[in-house]
Amino acid sequence: MFNAKGNFHLINSLNSDAFTPGSSNPVYPFQTCQKTANLSQKLQLKETNLGLVQTTSHAGQQSLIEKVTAVNPRVTLIVSSIMVGMVSPLISLSGENASTAVFYRFVIGGVLLIPIAIFEWRRAGAIPLRQAGVYALAGLFFAVDIGMWTPAVIYAGSAVASVISNMQVVIVPVMCLLLFRNRIPKIFFLAAPIAILGIFLISGLSSGAMFSSTFLLGITLAAGASIFYSCYMVTLTRATPTGHTATEMVIVCAVTCAAGTPVASLAGGAPNFHLDLAGWGWMIAIAITTQVVGWLGIQAALPLISPCVGATLVLFQPLVGIAGGTLVVGESIGLDQWVGIACVLSAVVLMNVIPQRAAQLNRRYGWLLHPVRQRRRLVRNTVR
Repeated sequence: MFNAKGNFHLINSLNSDAFTPGSSNPVYPFQTCQKTANLSQKLQLKETNLGLVQTTSHAGQQSLIEKVTAVNPRVTLIVSSIMVGMVSPLISLSGENASTAVFYRFVIGGVLLIPIAIFEWRRAGAIPLRQAGVYALAGLFFAVDIGMWTPAVIYAGSAVASVISNMQVVIVPVMCLLLFRNRIPKIFFLAAPIAILGIFLISGLSSGAMFSSTFLLGITLAAGASIFYSCYMVTLTRATPTGHTATEMVIVCAVTCAAGTPVASLAGGAPNFHLDLAGWGWMIAIAITTQVVGWLGIQAALPLISPCVGATLVLFQPLVGIAGGTLVVGESIGLDQWVGIACVLSAVVLMNVIPQRAAQLNRRYGWLLHPVRQRRRLVRNTVR
C-alpha cells in the first residue's frame, strides 16, 4: 500500500492526468516510469541545446573511435585540433605547391583508413546511404575549403592563413540559428567579439603596414575558406553516429581529393606527381597527423557537442599553426599578435569552462537557491 501511495503522489507531481480511484483514465506505475523517462529525455535535450551534454542512441553500434571520443568529446576535439593545426607548418616545410599537398594528403589518408573501414563494415554492416550522402556533401564543402586554404598558407604564411580561415567561431552558430533554429548561448555574444578581435590582431592587419598583392590574395583565399569550412562543420554537427567513423572519413577523403585538387590547382598550379623521398616523407606526415588522427577525432567529436562549443574549440588549430610558424618555419610574431592569441584563448575559456561550471553549480545547488522555480519548471516540462 505504501508503494502504491508513493506512486500516486509521484504521478501527481509529474502530470495532472494522475491516477485517482475511479478515474476514467488511470495512470499506472509502469506509465509513471515512462513519464519519468520522457521527462529525463526532455531535460537532457534541453541541456544539449545549451551545449552542455550530447548523447547518442547508437551505443550498441559505436565504433572504437566513437567510444573513446564519447568519454570526453571536448578533450578529443582539442587534441585533434592540435594535430590538424600542425598541417600548415608541415606544408610550408615540404616546399610543395598547394595542389600537391591536397592530392597526397587525402589519397594517403584515405588509403590508410581503408583497413579500419573494412573492419567497421564487418562489425556493423554497410553504412546507411543517407549518412554516406551527408559525408559526401561534407566532403564537397571541405574540398573547396582545403582548395582555398592550402594556397593561402603559401601566399600569406601558415600563421595568418590558419587564423583568418577560422572565422567559424561566428559563422557556425549563426548558420545553425538560421537553418535549424539552434539556440545560441548568451555567453556566445561575449566570446564571439573577443574571438573576432583576436583573429584580427593575429592576422597582422592592425599594424597598418603595406602588404603585397600576393599576401592580400592569401588573406582573401583564407577568408573564403572559412565560409566553406563553416558549412563543413555544420554538416558534421547534423550527422548521426553510426559506428562507421573511418568509413565516413574515407568518403570525405575521396570527395575532397577529387574536387579539392582542381580548386587548389587554380591558385597554385598542377600537382607534382614525381615526388622525391623527402617529398613522400612530408606528404605521409601530413596525411597521418591531419586525416588519420586529427580529422578522424574531430569528425567523431563534433556530433557530440553543440555547434557553438565545437566552433570555439577548433580555434586551437590556428594557435598551433602560429606556434609552428614561429618555432619551426621561422615566422615572426609581433606584440599585437600575442595579444590576439590571448583573446582567442579567452574566448575558448568563456565558451567552455564557464557554462560547464555554471551547469554543475546549478545541478548541485539550484534547488536550494530557487526551489519554487525548479518545481514549476519540472511540472511545465512534463505537461509539454
